[in-house]
Order: sequence, then C-alpha cells, then structure tokens
Amino acid sequence: MKQASWISKITDVKRFRLKISLITLALLLGTGATLFSCRPDLWESLRTAATGAFSLDRTAAAAAYPVVTTDRLNIRSGRGTSYDVISTVSKGTPLELLSKPAGDKQWVRVKTPDGKSGWCLAEYLKRAGSADSLPPKAANPAVSSSPPASSASPAGNESRKQDAQAAVPISLETAARPLSVQVSIADQKVTVLDAKSRMVKQFLCSTGAKGSETPSGTFIVSDRGKSFYNPSIREGGYYWTRFYGAYLFHSVPFDGSYKLEPEEAAKLGTPASHGCVRLSIEDAKWIYDHIQQGTKVVVR
Repeated sequence: MKQASWISKITDVKRFRLKISLITLALLLGTGATLFSCRPDLWESLRTAATGAFSLDRTAAAAAYPVVTTDRLNIRSGRGTSYDVISTVSKGTPLELLSKPAGDKQWVRVKTPDGKSGWCLAEYLKRAGSADSLPPKAANPAVSSSPPASSASPAGNESRKQDAQAAVPISLETAARPLSVQVSIADQKVTVLDAKSRMVKQFLCSTGAKGSETPSGTFIVSDRGKSFYNPSIREGGYYWTRFYGAYLFHSVPFDGSYKLEPEEAAKLGTPASHGCVRLSIEDAKWIYDHIQQGTKVVVR
C-alpha cells in the first residue's frame, strides 16, 4: 500500500509540472498574439523589410551585370577567336561576369541570359548605366591623373568628338582620303573608315573557321577580280579583292555550277571560311568597286 501511495504522489507531481508548462506556454502565445494584434504595423514592417532587402539585393546584382555594346557579340568556348562560337548576343544584353579580364586581349568569362557560359572580349562590354567599357583603363603611375572635364585638353575633346562621329556612317563622297579597312574577328565585321577615322561602311562577314583562321595584322590591298573558282575545295566567289597572299575579300561561295550556296550565306556573322573574309555579294562588290590598290587593311 505504501508503494502504491508513493507512485501516486510522483504521478501527481508530474501532472502538476505539465499543467504549469501548459499555462506558461499559453501565456507566452497570448502575449505574442496580443502584441501582433495590437501592432499589425509591426508584422508588416518586418515582412516588408525582409522582402525589400531581398528585392534590393537582386536588383543591385542585376544592375551590376555588364551589357553588350556592339550589335552582335560572339560568345566562344575558349579564350580566343580560334574557339567555336557557342552563342551570339545582341547589343544591350546583360551578361553575368564570371571572371576578371586577363591577358593582352582582356578575355573574360561570362554567362548569357539563357544560361550559356563562354568567353568574349571585355572591350565590347560596359557596366550597366555607365559609359565605361570593361575593364577600366589601367592607371599609369608615371603619368599624373587626368584633369577634370572642365579643364580637358583640346586633344582629348577632339578624340571624343571623333569617337562620336565614327559611330554614324558618312557618305563616300564626303569621306576624307585615303580610306582604310578594319576586320574585327571578334565581331565578325568589316568596317571602312576615312582618313579622319569616320565610319563610311560596315559589313557583316565570316572570317576563317577553326583550323583555317584569318591571319591578324596590317596588310595592303594588291589586286582584284570578278570571280574565281578553286577546284580543290569545289567553291568559288564573286568580286574578290586581295589583301594578303591567298587571303581575299569575296562573296559567300558558289558551287561548281556558279550558284551561291545559301547554307554558307546563312553563316555570315560567324567564322566559316577557309581563311578569306566572306561578305554578301553586294558588300563584296562594294569593296571591289571602291577600295583602291594600296589601301591599308587591319585584321584583329
């Protein structure tokens, strides 16, 4: 009987402690509910702060992405123009920067909005909301910092003026001679400039495919012809203009029947040639008609 009485007392103590715990919990919950019911603005403030912070972080991250400054930018599988083009993005597209510029040509690894990762030249990117290209120009410790805009030198103003003018094509009739030609392997574009560095024409092109790259450097136009045919590759081209050895500007290729190959014409804007610089037939004819012997050609 004594043992049963002892067990009963232990059970009563446990029940008492359980009741105390339940009452304490109820009081705490009641206090919290009263606090939020009396101060609904407190809950809203906490919720808005959390949501706002997340939105701010996401917006700030998006704003930090660099955007493309050229009409078409090729994203490549490796650091260099010899690598395959995995994507082509248009002007104004934001890209996620995955690496810092490195090396002479300042290649950077980026991710496109559709999730593709690859390499491109940093000079064709700028920070969102800024006119600065990536990367910023390295400071030269031997040269003093640039003067403020109000005291900029006349030479600097003239340089900026020429840059602005270069973005708007001028007519061939008003162009200052001599003309020059620039081939951008990264952009797959041919640009004709006048003696004042103003753009006269710009064409979409195809330079050499991987393994048959177009050589880079400074060359001189030598001769030209209306057509050619190479039986070893069973292709030819119209309106060719030679700028270095066997390397020419010419139309997209035609087959053994002298018919243009539409599947090759569709590749303009990507490296696709055997080393020459391919153009549409109209653009090749413009080069043939207007670019004289001795004209400087820069391929880079």
